Amino acid sequence: MIKTGKISPWVLYLSPTGEELMNRFNEDHSKMIGGVIEPGAWMKKFKKLEEDVEYIRNLLEQAGI
Repeated sequence: MIKTGKISPWVLYLSPTGEELMNRFNEDHSKMIGGVIEPGAWMKKFKKLEEDVEYIRNLLEQAGI
């Protein structure tokens, strides 16, 4: 679902459940999706869009994700 874009990096990086999922990835999993979720690019985006990050975190929290 990550590779096909059905799970957004916004959710993976900004929700506790996304963080838990990524912590369970082994090295092969990380390599498979590394190019898809581009950690470095997303971290730069999050730094530039701090208000958006906070808004998304609140939405994810309200949704229980």
